[in-house]
Amino acid sequence: MARNQEKLEAVRRSYVYDRQSLKAAAEFNDVPVATASRWKIKAKDKGDCWDKARSASRLAQGGIGDLSIQVLEDFTMQYSTLMDILKYSDMEPLEKATVLTKLADSYVKITKAAGGSDANIGRLSVAMETLELFAQFLGERFPQNLEYFVIALEQFAPELSKQYG
Repeated sequence: MARNQEKLEAVRRSYVYDRQSLKAAAEFNDVPVATASRWKIKAKDKGDCWDKARSASRLAQGGIGDLSIQVLEDFTMQYSTLMDILKYSDMEPLEKATVLTKLADSYVKITKAAGGSDANIGRLSVAMETLELFAQFLGERFPQNLEYFVIALEQFAPELSKQYG
């Protein structure tokens, strides 16, 4: 049982923190994909959503502002490309107006989404960022305790996800 728990935690870590696909995380840790999928579903049923933890991890590593900027930059590049295509297309004016309306609607939705993500994910990302800062603090001031902290943190991560998930 302890071996399975270690494998489960390794797959979760690969999926959540290394942002590997579930298939890649399973293969990397020598676990059948079906088993990893079952673990992920069971964890969610118990309140530990790996996908939310993964999103929170991304936010904690890069910050909400970085993520928002990335989303807006990607969308702006695509928007600009589409505008150039529209300028030189042979579309009828009414058809162009329809496309422009859809683009404007998309712009509003993207900016709203980039600025106001799920509050629980935001709270979880702050908690995870705090834990990362604490780990750095321990590493600098009490390096002899860092290994125990990492072991405890791996056990605690699903509980944190349950609390904010």
